Amino acid sequence: RTPQPCSRPASPEPEPVPEADSKKLPSPARATEADKEPQRLLVPDIQEIRVSPIVSKKGYLHFLEPHTAGWAKRFVVVRRPYAYLYNSDKDSVERFVLNLSTAQVEYSEDQQAMLKV
Repeated sequence: RTPQPCSRPASPEPEPVPEADSKKLPSPARATEADKEPQRLLVPDIQEIRVSPIVSKKGYLHFLEPHTAGWAKRFVVVRRPYAYLYNSDKDSVERFVLNLSTAQVEYSEDQQAMLKV
């Protein structure tokens, strides 16, 4: 094949199975599966996202928990374009990251009446 320019690294070609290794297969069913389709190696597409040092907003918000139907108090830090959720202001582990540039807010009057707010 002629190499084609692309921005992603291409997956390497699968290595052929040597004759000695193919004889070690325990069952004939596995041998026929190996003959039908060669082994494929997958390459992940990884994107590094650096955390912005500028904090736009931070504070506690109450979230409606889906499993308990109760409200949970979570600490939120907004560093554009992401919102980071923590269990408390002392928590060093990000429990959830929300991309604000792709987030959508849905509003329902039925839910508002159900929550009595």
